[in-house]
Amino acid sequence: MFTNTTFLTQTLGCRVNQAETKKISNQLTSLGYQEAKDNQPPDIVIINTCVITQKGEQESIKVIRRFKKTYPNCLLIATGCAVNLWLKISKKKQPPPADLFITNEKKSTIPKIIAKRFPFSCQIRDLPIRKPLIDPGSVKRVFVKVQDGCNHFCSYCIVPYLRTKPTSKRVEQIVKEINQAYRAGTKEVVLCGINLSLFGQDLDSPTTFADLIEEILEKTKIPRLSLSSLTPKLINQKLINIFIADQEKNRRLSSYWHLALQSGSKTVLERMNRQTNLKQLNQSLHYIKEALPYFTLRADIMIGFPGETDQEFNQTQEFIKKNRLSFGHLFSYSPRPQTKAQKMIKNKIWTAVPNQVKKERRKKLQAIIKKNREREKNFLLGKTREILILKPGSYGWWGLSDNYWPTKIRTKENKKKDLIGQIIPVKIVDSEDKFLWGNFVKTDQTS
Repeated sequence: MFTNTTFLTQTLGCRVNQAETKKISNQLTSLGYQEAKDNQPPDIVIINTCVITQKGEQESIKVIRRFKKTYPNCLLIATGCAVNLWLKISKKKQPPPADLFITNEKKSTIPKIIAKRFPFSCQIRDLPIRKPLIDPGSVKRVFVKVQDGCNHFCSYCIVPYLRTKPTSKRVEQIVKEINQAYRAGTKEVVLCGINLSLFGQDLDSPTTFADLIEEILEKTKIPRLSLSSLTPKLINQKLINIFIADQEKNRRLSSYWHLALQSGSKTVLERMNRQTNLKQLNQSLHYIKEALPYFTLRADIMIGFPGETDQEFNQTQEFIKKNRLSFGHLFSYSPRPQTKAQKMIKNKIWTAVPNQVKKERRKKLQAIIKKNREREKNFLLGKTREILILKPGSYGWWGLSDNYWPTKIRTKENKKKDLIGQIIPVKIVDSEDKFLWGNFVKTDQTS
């Protein structure tokens, strides 16, 4: 059954948001609603918001206003963390102009709400909205949400106030979703959660995140398995052994980690209430880089946490140099409602770092990371990596390597052949700042 009713989605923030938006989109498609095509005014707009920083909140407001102005006759639904903040914490008197505000706890009801507003001839209870459809051949890289919520209450973070208590998806369900995605043509699955270190603690049979990875490798045939942001607490010997063993055999695990690091200073991490053992983390990162020299390390790094001294900042610089982080998501601290850090600044117990100092520190970190990146690019030159082809370009094809480097492949003769979704060996021959250039290694797929 299909309808002429069209919808459009927009996602801000983390990969969990991306996974949740995609699930809603799949459910609406399975109900017969159609995604609006380019320049087609949609009947429904769903915006999944973010407020992890002040900048994220401002961007959420900006996007809602822009879509309502562009499509004044649409039903605009705002959901996500910003909605929880506006309705439950800040109690914003003049929220942006959405028609409906749906909190995180009720996000899964959005398809039912839409079905009531734009009904079919059948009854709502007959609609199979609990069975998300993955359109065969349309999604080659899928985010699978395996965990939600956090109870660590880092002193800067508002997320525990906006999300559910820590909740894990059953391993059997995760395996089922991944197998479904694989049968539909997906070549890479990215596991995501609000705090993956909490995965499995709430299940009837306690399971670790490392256990989950082993189950997926054993019980699915997904060609590439990637992990979203990892708290340092997850980096233990068992996880390292799983990655090294996989690289020696099937090479299904992506050879990179993105760390939710925040700082390389022990005293800053203590004020943040982060559960990070820097000595152990240093040892683990050194071990994985020695065992797998092409392994790429990335990290989230907060600049200008309250009271951050020059000495503490220097410790973060040294951590980045020592561990050869080649990519960094650098962002400035911004106070968030209800958090300890905001209260400590307000009560003048902690001192805010001036914006100019934050800018100077950002430039220093960017320079170190760029130098690390140059070193890694030089190491990769002449090497062959497995590239997941994701889209065509004027030069040939664009994709992601197994160690998560964006890679452009120069070719002319194969442009007419649909390689999207194929994982193909590519010899790295050149590079620019944040991506590689390569040529196909001749195979049956490219010939």
